[in-house]
Amino acid sequence: MLKYCLRFFCCSFEGTFAAIQITNTNLIMFKFSNTPLGRFRLVAIAEGISYVLLIFIAMPLKYLAGQEIYVKYTGWVHGLLFILYLLALVSVKFDRNWSFVKSMKAFIISLIPVAAFFFDKSLRNEEKEITEEKIVIGN
Repeated sequence: MLKYCLRFFCCSFEGTFAAIQITNTNLIMFKFSNTPLGRFRLVAIAEGISYVLLIFIAMPLKYLAGQEIYVKYTGWVHGLLFILYLLALVSVKFDRNWSFVKSMKAFIISLIPVAAFFFDKSLRNEEKEITEEKIVIGN
């Protein structure tokens, strides 16, 4: 029997922190650097999860089972995370000198369910490049 344990933690060590880990062969592991881009990735993943929960779980419960309470609280959390997403996006835009087009792409991706998870891959690559640049400059 597979046991999955979802742990949320934000432990800073050496400029990186992990936010979400599903144990049992470490199926999913997200690592975020302690930079504006890392914080943006963290908020984007959390916002994406809340959006999926809202659209695919809370909304069907509301309309198929008459359970409106789930939409109320899930919607509230998603709204808060969406505002944090926008603030983090503005922070990254100025920190990384993102173009208007790239910033708009990030905004539009936030409106599509599950798109944040695919966008995270390109953000992870950009974050890896930043880390490698810092290592090269530091030596």
